[in-house]
Amino acid sequence: MKLDKLKFNELLYYIREDHFKNYLILKLIYVYGRNAREVFNLQVKDINVTQDNLTFETQTGLLTYPLTDDTRDDLLGYIYDQELNSEDYILRGEKESMEIVIKKLNYYLDRTIDSLNKTIDFDCMKLTTKDFKILRGQHLFLDGATLHIIHELYHNSNIQSTKDNIEYNSLVKIKFPCDTSFSKGYPIQIA
Repeated sequence: MKLDKLKFNELLYYIREDHFKNYLILKLIYVYGRNAREVFNLQVKDINVTQDNLTFETQTGLLTYPLTDDTRDDLLGYIYDQELNSEDYILRGEKESMEIVIKKLNYYLDRTIDSLNKTIDFDCMKLTTKDFKILRGQHLFLDGATLHIIHELYHNSNIQSTKDNIEYNSLVKIKFPCDTSFSKGYPIQIA
């Protein structure tokens, strides 16, 4: 695992103070387990305040998730500050290339983590936007969520994809650190 939950929260706090838009993007990737493209494609009309939900357009169709109070407040505050209309993209300009906005965000992450590593001995390896989705699944699993819950969040085609995404076999060793040498050559198998 690249970053435990405590360090992850420290990183998000720093980014929130440094660059609110980037914080909002990374928070949405993390909280909803979506990829950067899906987050950058969010439009104002994708937020339903009366039903308190947010709809992402994915390759397989529309996915709707409940809005948390703080996410709703962050999104609506940002939309208000930017004076965005219903058809506007929330987190990118109409003509901005998807590849360029993702590249800029990854560059920002790289610089920020380098700076934190140098100034406060943050001790974190390189992260990309893809890692935020992976970290969400890992943190949920280590907090006790089942693979099926994480699978529903990710909305993968099968459970094996979800296991691969969160690096399940490595997480099991973290979650259940047992020495099985006592079992007389019959190691305990954890599925």
